[in-house]
This record gives sequence, C-alpha cells and structure tokens, in this order.
Amino acid sequence: MRRTFQSVLALSAVASMSLVAAAPASAEVWTPDLTTFTFDCNNDLYEDWDLPLYNSSVTLEFDNCSATIVDFDLTGNASTVEGTLTDNTPLSANTVTVTGEVVITLLAEDNTAWGTVEFIEPWELPDPNGAQVATGYKDFSATPLAGTWGSPAEVSDGSEIQIGGIDGCDILPGEHVYETQTFVVSSAGEYTFRVTGVDPYPYYLNRLGGADYELKDPMVALYSAFSVSDPSEGIVGCNDDLNDLVLDGHDYEDNDFNISEQGDFIEGHYSYFSATLEPGEYTLVFTTWDDVSADDWAAGDPNSGRIYFDAWGPSNGLVLTDGPSASSGNLADTGVEPTFTLWSALTLVSAGAVLMAARRRRERV
Repeated sequence: MRRTFQSVLALSAVASMSLVAAAPASAEVWTPDLTTFTFDCNNDLYEDWDLPLYNSSVTLEFDNCSATIVDFDLTGNASTVEGTLTDNTPLSANTVTVTGEVVITLLAEDNTAWGTVEFIEPWELPDPNGAQVATGYKDFSATPLAGTWGSPAEVSDGSEIQIGGIDGCDILPGEHVYETQTFVVSSAGEYTFRVTGVDPYPYYLNRLGGADYELKDPMVALYSAFSVSDPSEGIVGCNDDLNDLVLDGHDYEDNDFNISEQGDFIEGHYSYFSATLEPGEYTLVFTTWDDVSADDWAAGDPNSGRIYFDAWGPSNGLVLTDGPSASSGNLADTGVEPTFTLWSALTLVSAGAVLMAARRRRERV
C-alpha cells in the first residue's frame, strides 16, 4: 500500500492566524466525511480512480450510467441491493456498498472497459517518536510573500527547485501565499512535524469530488529566521510529500492513504519531517507546492482553507508562541512501532541537513 506524509513549519512574524493546541481530550483531529463517493458517467469515464476506505463501509453511487459492473477478483467486498458483485452484474441498482478492498470495473455493452474504481485501505501510520507536544491549525488566507522562492531565471523556467539546495525542500518557483507558526524549543532533541489534515478536504483524498485547489498539496518549511522578502534564506529543512519517502524498505509512493493512531486522515501529499533542534525560537512556514499569487488565491474556488498539524518530541520541550491559543506541554505519550520508523525520514543536525530517505515524486495528477 502507498503511504503519504506531512511536514509542518514555524514563522516569526504573522498574526491574524487562528491556532488551537489543547489537552488530549480536545487535540485537533481532522476526519472529513468520506463515506459516499459518486461516479458520473458523463464526466468520469475512461479513467482509473483510487479511493480510500477510511470507514468500515462506504457507498459508491453511479449517476448517468448504463453499464455492467464487475468484480473480476470475486472478493465479496462489494454488493448492490440485489446481492454480492460478481464478474457480470448489470447496473440496475445505482448504489454499491463497499466493505473491503476491491476493484470495480465498468463495462459497456461491447465489453469495453469504461473505467475502474479501486478502493484501498489506508496505512495505519504509527506515532512519531516521543510525546505529542502540540496540535493546532492555521486558517489559510491570501497573505503574499514580499519575495519569491527561486531566482528570476528559475521562475521563468518553471521547473521544480530545492529551497536552499536542501533535498526534500522541493517547490515550484514563483509567488506563493503562506501562513506561519512560531515556536520555542526548550529541550534539545528530535522533533517531528506533520500536516494532519486540510479543510476543505482535497482532490487527492477523493478524486471524484474533493476540492481541486492549491492546498491539496501543502508545503511546510522550517526556519531559524524567516524573511518574507528573501524566503530562501535561513531555512533549516522541510518536506513537501510523505509519498516522496522510502523508509525501512517501504515506499510511501505505493499508496497515498494513511490514518494516524489519533484518527487523522493523512494523504500522501501532506508534509512530514523530523529535525534535531537546539533550544531557541523557530518558524514554521505553511505554503503550497504550486506557485500561486495572492490575487489568484483570492479569485480561486475555494479561496480559503485550514491546515491541521501536530508536533512530537521531548516531553514539554516545545511551546507554540503565536496565535490566540498557543500552548505547550504533552498531548500524548506514545512510542514508536519499531517496524515503521517514519520519524527518521528527515533528520536535521545543527546547521546542516541530512536526508535519511526521500525521493521526489514528479507526477502530481
């Protein structure tokens, strides 16, 4: 299965962002409603669609379809009101109930494949190392950078670049909107930052109905000092996609669907990285992999959004320092399953960065 992940960042000067970080009972968990999917034969034919099974049972509805639907593998994991899906089931009922992994194929009258819908169970993502020291969210608005990521030549070329020349810090050059989160580290050690959700939920979580906007692919970068006029300076490290990572022999490009132990629906284009930090103040910068100007963001649909995140590390070692609900302290104390050490994805040692395992996923459709 494929796994995807997230990264989170902090910044030293932007107010007007809402943030929540709380005790365990109220820690932010983002679980969008992904119980019903709709396939429209006027729009969705001739494609292969991957959809997640975050729930024990989901509904697949067919609109404007007159076809045969088949489960060639005879899994028994899909059924209509007339019974279990077989290798030759007329689509007389427009609703299919799915209870497990299955590939459903639509066939025209001449047995031509009109498209497939594959339901995939999410990877159970283990907790990072240490304690969950913060959770929160940022409401994303059209705050523009005063400068750009990338030189004028790189912007003109339009190819992906690495911020600060650091592996894993890949982004499209040009204008970007962004939001920031500052925090203070009081205990040296390894800290892990994750994007745990995006609202409205993005196209990548539901390619038959999710929001297709720039926040579908968030980007998070960590700075020791952040300048809005020169965002390529002061960067410590970052990550764009969990699905760029190969960890403990597992390729997270294989499946974009993940679920955290807290219940977050974590998609493969979310950010995730770990850093070894010394005491001091840092800034997380939340932006998008796609270049987008403030005017384009304001004109988009949707033109607002929310990014959820959390942070893990030494107990009581990190304090969020901006936002109306900045907090510190442990939200959870959980260890790491030794077979899935995702927290080792990216370790940043002093001023240098060592990428433990990462790979750029170039295709984003």
